[in-house]
Amino acid sequence: MQQTEKPVSMPELFYDLIFAYAIGRMTQTLAMPTHGVISWLNLGEFLMMFLVFWTVWTYQTVFANRFFTGQFWSQLFMAADMFLVIYLSTALNVDFAATKVAFQLSTALLLLSVAIQYAIAAKATPNPLSRPLITILSLSGGFALISLLPSNYAVSFGIFFTGIIIAAFSPLLFANRFAALPTDFPHLTERYSLLTLLIFGEAVIAIAETLHHEFGIAQFFFFAIIVLLFVMYILVYERGIDRHRQTAGLVTIHIHYPLLISILALATFIRLYLSHELNPQWYWLGSVLALAGFLFSLAIYLHAYRRPQVDIGFKRFFYFGFTILLFAVYSFVTMGIPLLNLLGLTAYLIANNLYYWQFILSERN
Repeated sequence: MQQTEKPVSMPELFYDLIFAYAIGRMTQTLAMPTHGVISWLNLGEFLMMFLVFWTVWTYQTVFANRFFTGQFWSQLFMAADMFLVIYLSTALNVDFAATKVAFQLSTALLLLSVAIQYAIAAKATPNPLSRPLITILSLSGGFALISLLPSNYAVSFGIFFTGIIIAAFSPLLFANRFAALPTDFPHLTERYSLLTLLIFGEAVIAIAETLHHEFGIAQFFFFAIIVLLFVMYILVYERGIDRHRQTAGLVTIHIHYPLLISILALATFIRLYLSHELNPQWYWLGSVLALAGFLFSLAIYLHAYRRPQVDIGFKRFFYFGFTILLFAVYSFVTMGIPLLNLLGLTAYLIANNLYYWQFILSERN
């Protein structure tokens, strides 16, 4: 099945910008250490809220990729969804129970809005994927609406979370059907790369916030770390990914969830570490896990869609696993000295970028 490449439209870019703003606001709201520690409850809420934003954004992106024709009704729905996302971002609160009505209601409306868009498009142009996607979105939106009824917060949250899990991961059950109808892969990868770029922008905002407390070499290393992570992603995207492959793109979609979380988490942990709001032990554990999440998510993304000359096999994954363990030891030893710790992380990322360039992405392979 031949696909016609199409550029990312300006409304899509604006839509992505709104989501990046909402995600950045969510991160700042939930990253509130108490006595130098971020509670596991706050981390769980962050992962769940990010899953909500990522799920809604993904369904709208898949719709734009497979069905969007630029018709006026589509533009109206997108504008309405943008407003709902802005409202959703304003409803965020450290006390998640206090946001129950606003957050769960706006999420339900967003899911049902996208379901209606799929239904309208399916009526105009029948597609085998329309029915399962409409069913999934309607079911998950229904769960989100029903979750507003119970007065017990635990029950309400359980129903809501079930609906989000259905929306996020049910498409994997239809992987064969998706594979039979390949996506416009260049458009899909471009959308995800642009969202990743915007998330890196939120990381840069975290750097700016540290400069309010202090200006020094540690802040420069913080900036260098974000730049090196960005360079690594761009190297993989530009030189490693075969963007003309016939594929459903399910790995691209799902692997960006841990990838984007890792970028935000690492930037947030470093910001709190440099402003002395996060104790060194917590920073060490969180930063190593976030770094590992980024490296392995990016490697899996490359492995799934690599170009023929790319060498990304077991020995490359072993390299990343072994070196992250070595860095974890170094980071543990230096966690009480921010300058040395960030210097080591900068050097480690430089080495990884060179490793990608010389051994994984080199055309000589």
